[in-house]
Formats: sequence, C-alpha cells, structure tokens
Amino acid sequence: MRTPGRRYFNTEGIVVRARDLGEADRIVILLTPNRGLVSAVARSARRTNSRTGGHVDLLRHITAQISEGRSDLHTISQVETVNAHLPLRSDLDRLTLASHFAEITERFALPNASNPPLFNLLRDTLTHTDTTPKSSLPLLRLWHELTLLTVVGLQPQLHRCVRTNTEIPPGDHFFSPAEGGLIRRPDQMDNSSSPDPISFDKSPDHTQTFPIIPTTLNTIKLLRHITRTTDWPRLTNLRVNPADIDGGLNAIGAMLRFQQERGVGRAERVMGEIDS
Repeated sequence: MRTPGRRYFNTEGIVVRARDLGEADRIVILLTPNRGLVSAVARSARRTNSRTGGHVDLLRHITAQISEGRSDLHTISQVETVNAHLPLRSDLDRLTLASHFAEITERFALPNASNPPLFNLLRDTLTHTDTTPKSSLPLLRLWHELTLLTVVGLQPQLHRCVRTNTEIPPGDHFFSPAEGGLIRRPDQMDNSSSPDPISFDKSPDHTQTFPIIPTTLNTIKLLRHITRTTDWPRLTNLRVNPADIDGGLNAIGAMLRFQQERGVGRAERVMGEIDS
C-alpha cells in the first residue's frame, strides 16, 4: 500500500547480494537496468508468513515497486518473481558459478548508473547457467567474463601488442592483465630493446603482483572468437580443448582481478554506508 507523500519507482532487478537486518528484515542489493545498483530493505522478509521473503533470495530476477528513502537505502513495497532460477538451487556447481557471475557483475556496476547491457548480460547468463550442460560450464564462464569486460569498456586487446602497437602474428605470445592485452614474444619483436615480457605487473596500491601470462595460439584464437560472438547459444556446439578454455580463464580472470583491485572497496563502502 502506498504511503501519501512518498516517492515510488518500479523496476526489474536481479538480487546480487542479500544479508539479514535486525530480527526479521533483509537488505538486498539489486542490479537494475536503468538505475544500476539499488539497495533496499525488504521488511519482515524473514518471517514465515512474509509475502516478500521468497522473492528476495540471492539470484532471483524480480520486478519491484520501491519506496525511495532519504538516503541511498530504499524500501521494497511490492515484489514479484520473474525467474527464480530453480535449477540453481538444487545443483551446487551451478549455484557456485551463478554466485560468481553475480559477484563480479556487482563489482563492475555502480549505484544510480544506467547500464542495460550489463543487466541483460547477467540476466541471460543466469538463464544459460540453468540449462547449459555441465561440461560446457567452463566455456560459459569464459564467455561471461570476457563479455563482461567488453560491456564495461575494458575489452582486452587481442590483435595488437599493447607495448609496441604492432600486429600480433600467429603463434604463442603473452597476456598482460595490467596492460590489458597481448604482448608479442621477444623473438618476434622488431625492437630488441623492448622490455622483457616475463615480468610482473603491480596492482595500483602495490600490494599484489600480476604475472605476465604465457598464452597459446589456440587460446588466443578462442578469445578472439568469443569477442566476436555476443550470443552464447552460437558457442554451445563449439568443440574446444579444455586446456584452451583454462588458458583463457587464467588470462581473463587475472585481468578481472586487476581491474577489481583498481576499484577495490567500492562494494564494501556501499555496505558500510548502509550499516551507518
């Protein structure tokens, strides 16, 4: 029921984080298409007779009417489930992977920042996680992580050397998480004084090192193919050596960790502001 004088808005969202508040309430962080991250309280959500409790579990895709608060913490007034993603609830491997997708997506989202492509990516990836054969889940993870970097404007450079700006010839090369792309092998560099790629990149606060990663020709081909394929179903019949997927996950995962290190503390600050 609406309260006179209060402002409301309607949105769809995916619950990317949730935690208990007090004796019966729950705070949820929603990823929404047009408002970015939205923090809201679901009153009495943990009571057995609650009408909202079942709708605000982690990873649920919902539609909600939200009452705006004076701060960045709002209140959920009405809520309905669009997709409960029930297959995830009964499969630990799928649930773990889906939770990973939600976590890294949250870290690249911002409050009050519209990003429909980022929302659509998480929505579609969770749906794919429901149904994708387990043998293809590692490839789904690689597709999601590489597509995520592309959606947020951080697509790695896979065609030109990030140090010399020369075209990467066919062959095995190196991947730099900090520099955001491939480095030509020393024996294929035109300038013999180019820096040795077997080195370590430092995180912005110099607390963590990110090694330069050897990357095989087949892994490079796979990464390039994924960047040209935004539609996951087109990849489902792709025959790929698991070692090439692992190589891609190693490189792209390191780049994700580096980018998260650059923005570390954002998610924690959001929760800290809510607590206060």
